[in-house]
Amino acid sequence: MIIRAVFLVLLALLTFYVFIQRRRLPFNLIVMSLIVVAAVAFILRPEMSDPIANYLGVGTGADLITYLIQVGLIFATVHYYTKFSTLQSEMTKVVRELALLQHKVERLTETEEQTGVGRDRGRAAS
Repeated sequence: MIIRAVFLVLLALLTFYVFIQRRRLPFNLIVMSLIVVAAVAFILRPEMSDPIANYLGVGTGADLITYLIQVGLIFATVHYYTKFSTLQSEMTKVVRELALLQHKVERLTETEEQTGVGRDRGRAAS
């Protein structure tokens, strides 16, 4: 019975964390709410998952929950891998553009120093 209380507290903390993030879409919040309600129901009454598991052709409710967790973890891994790859390619583009701009600035600075253009602007402003 203690493990149920621990799971419910952890689930409540996770739910609180998800709901305080303002960047979430309403659809995500609805899906998360449904998952939380199902999780609470299965934590409090684990035998409720057995009929669903039998209907889906899985041996027990515990097996069903294990399979669902595995699928969820695979989905999360693929989702965050694609996000990471996208961010990595975007960062590469930004770094390349920054390097090109720095090179252009250095060339312009060298040109101004050689021609003395920068010194004339400084005197005119004084």
